[in-house]
Amino acid sequence: MQKIDYTNYPLNSSEKTAEGFDEPILNNIKKILTESLNSQIDPRLAHIVIQAPNQLAFNRLGCEITRWFTQRKPSCLSKPLWIAVHEHSSSKGYHLHLAVIADGVSYIDLQILSERLTKYSKKGYAKLQKRKRVLLTDADGVLIRNQDDGLIRVGHTHLHHLKKEFADGFERLSYFAKSMSKRLIPNRKKCFLVCRFN
Repeated sequence: MQKIDYTNYPLNSSEKTAEGFDEPILNNIKKILTESLNSQIDPRLAHIVIQAPNQLAFNRLGCEITRWFTQRKPSCLSKPLWIAVHEHSSSKGYHLHLAVIADGVSYIDLQILSERLTKYSKKGYAKLQKRKRVLLTDADGVLIRNQDDGLIRVGHTHLHHLKKEFADGFERLSYFAKSMSKRLIPNRKKCFLVCRFN
């Protein structure tokens, strides 16, 4: 089993993470990322937000994700991995961040999952989130432009291919562990849920 030293990997550094990170969430993120590299051939990471999650969201997420993956990839032997984090902010109110890592899934597969998860939102809102894509540079660090003088970006708009973009995927998921939006949750110990491992 591959061991990963996360010491040198960057954490998300937005103003929302200035108060630090929740260690148990960060440790579970490291576990699912490591497990994905060890158990999946082509692990792909996606981020979905569910606004105003209802009472069933935490209880049924695992079953819903497993059912979705089994229908989309019936011949795949690996299972999807996931972590869900419940947060509260003054701008969004209560919401749920969900990270799903599944073997070989496409954008269409993830859109279908997102649509299925709307039933767990009081507002009927579950959306696959876009990611920040890296700008392509040459060996000297100069931005490379296309024929129309536009900047060239690397990576898929909605998902990370973890075998190639692992550090970027970890940085994105570390955002889930920010302490700032957890302080308004009544029971902080129950603000996240992670899938079971084999």
